[in-house]
Amino acid sequence: MDEAARRTWLALAINCIVGTTGACDPEPRTEPPSAPTTATRDEARRTTATSSTEGPRLADDVVALAKEIVQKCATAVRGGNPARCPGYLRWTQGEMFADGKNDLTLVHLAEDPDGEVRRLAAETLEAHGVRYRTDPALARRLVAALKKEKEAPVAAPLASAVADIALEPLALTDEVLALVDGHPLAEVGHRLVRDVLFRNRTSEAVYAFVLRAAEEHRDPEVRRHALRGFWTGTPRGRDAEVCALWRRIGTTDEDAEVAAKAIELAFQKVSGRCEAEYGVLLTRVASLARKGEVRSVSIAFGLQYLHRQPDLDAGPARRALQAAKALVANPDNDGLARSWALRFLGETEPDAATLAARHLSDDDARVKRTAREIRDGKIKPAKN
Repeated sequence: MDEAARRTWLALAINCIVGTTGACDPEPRTEPPSAPTTATRDEARRTTATSSTEGPRLADDVVALAKEIVQKCATAVRGGNPARCPGYLRWTQGEMFADGKNDLTLVHLAEDPDGEVRRLAAETLEAHGVRYRTDPALARRLVAALKKEKEAPVAAPLASAVADIALEPLALTDEVLALVDGHPLAEVGHRLVRDVLFRNRTSEAVYAFVLRAAEEHRDPEVRRHALRGFWTGTPRGRDAEVCALWRRIGTTDEDAEVAAKAIELAFQKVSGRCEAEYGVLLTRVASLARKGEVRSVSIAFGLQYLHRQPDLDAGPARRALQAAKALVANPDNDGLARSWALRFLGETEPDAATLAARHLSDDDARVKRTAREIRDGKIKPAKN
């Protein structure tokens, strides 16, 4: 995934993620009577943040808009519906954050006492931040904010934003990577190992850290997220190493979800694709499918990704279809994986209706529904 695609994805995601809490509430939120006013708190931090007479200064209009969104637009934020709140619409369009021109203000908001304000800032830095990634002062403030963060909905996007910092040039590598195990919220470690390679792929220390996490970490979720990190962050010239990593984990990891994710990634990779590993992994998938030991839909995703690889040889393409049929046929396999494999076959095989007919009364409702959609022509091979 290149830079433009990643930023587009993040910008779109903000409509869904920024506000999984809140929304055009009829009653604005108010501070407890005993608490300092928002204006007082902002003024105190503004004095510190803009003590220099040179360089960027806090954008008061952005601060005010963030507060307005949190207080008045909770429903629009929660539903990812900017049209219901003009202020939120303006915010999500991202123009005011282009080229990192308001990164200072967003970092300031990431330190706000209100968790909803912090989350809005963290999500926006993740999607649009630029300057903070190489600015020593801003980067260190954001790392400090992450260390103190206690709310998971804020910590997750904040960790992703921190992962984008140029760690080695700013001498922050050890401090940030230590948070994978050192932060009390698991989401922080997951996001860091998933995202840190994308902008730090030239760092040998970061590469080695994520590699170890993928193979050796005691937490399966950390291993799974670390595997995903190589999807967007494989360093130049390391494709074969990463493909071999995915093959090792896909065939040996004791956690079914971790192994399945490795297989999915190996089959999905297009640039520097893992052709040398296809044979071993297809043998593994076919064995699991026949034995009824597929426990994750990632296996079905992987077979579909592999079959769609451009200029794929006939052998792997045929074996992917055979494995999908074995996956569907054995009711001991995961139901969602069976349903997705059947959908894949329905979109690929001319005689899929015959296969689907065997599953119109399947015990798994998801498989049954997919079979009926194939029968009714709602799922069918695309015309060439």
